[in-house]
Amino acid sequence: MIYLVRHGEPELATNESYCIGHTDLPLSKRGLDQASDLQAYFSDKNIKAIYHSYLIRAKQTAEIISGVKYPVIQVNGLEELNMGKWDGLKFSEIRKKFPSLYEKRRTAMAHLAPPLGESFVQGLYRFSEAVKRIIMEAEGNIVIVAHAGVNRIFLCQALGLNHNKVLSIIQPYGCINILDTENNDINDITVKSYGHMPFEIPSEAECSYLLKQYKTPDEVVEHCLAVSRKAVQIAESLNSKCSLYSIDTELVKSAALLHDIAKMEKKHEITGCSYLINCGYPRVANIIRHHHNLAPEDLENITESTIVFYADKLISGTEEVTLEERFSRSREKCLTPEAKASHKLQYDQALRVKELISLSS
Repeated sequence: MIYLVRHGEPELATNESYCIGHTDLPLSKRGLDQASDLQAYFSDKNIKAIYHSYLIRAKQTAEIISGVKYPVIQVNGLEELNMGKWDGLKFSEIRKKFPSLYEKRRTAMAHLAPPLGESFVQGLYRFSEAVKRIIMEAEGNIVIVAHAGVNRIFLCQALGLNHNKVLSIIQPYGCINILDTENNDINDITVKSYGHMPFEIPSEAECSYLLKQYKTPDEVVEHCLAVSRKAVQIAESLNSKCSLYSIDTELVKSAALLHDIAKMEKKHEITGCSYLINCGYPRVANIIRHHHNLAPEDLENITESTIVFYADKLISGTEEVTLEERFSRSREKCLTPEAKASHKLQYDQALRVKELISLSS
């Protein structure tokens, strides 16, 4: 088994989006925590060796994963794409300085390189050669710690996708891609999964980071905290009263904390879902996707989605209210037929969930 990993978050000057290729940055505090999560994940995976690029962010990640338990081996060719004159610049700066090339790369991403840099296809060739050398010499399960750009194009190739769709491959910091190969043949690699985090549920600290990163307003964060407390209370009560339930309270807690992360966007449940998928948390993303409109199965049996939906309807701002109070307040804001229909649907679903919970008590 080959575990292809993206290194943890590097130390950046600001929270803005940068183009980082060969710029050599150490891990941030969050990046160190992500590497520790990876160490815990791999502790029972029977790893024989860890390979990494020469860049410090990959080297640090590999060493933390190892914890001196496994050999840590540097391999040339695993480094990130050479971004040439774009390396170290904010993407906002690149758009201003190189508008024509930046726009062209939208449709020909794989083949157009930054000035004095390397294209995705060029990176694929040398990265694949490096992985081939590793596979030929390795025995047993291994970890390869590399970078988003080269990981993405390598996965595109393995999945048989159009190389110009490379950015559709999710690669959050500290994520894991699981690969299998028959007879050590790099041309016969199966991608079992990609872009998932060591733990399916983000910690409370990670939730706080994501809310800050998305610039969720303080009053919305306070609402999310109140909903999370209520959701956990409901989940714990159900688990204690009925042996049929095994609600994941940590999943409920995190999903409730993040349910309004994109509150300021139109269709914020869709935007929030997409953001959490890109962060490597699909289970949380699915709950966020349905916190305004439950799926049919969540109205038949109580799930984590059911609880987050219901808790959200019992909190107005940070105040706990009845369903009738909450919906009477929001009804006045519904000015269009579509808004009124959506409001009625949510109210009907909330009453159904109330009935389900009452029957379970």
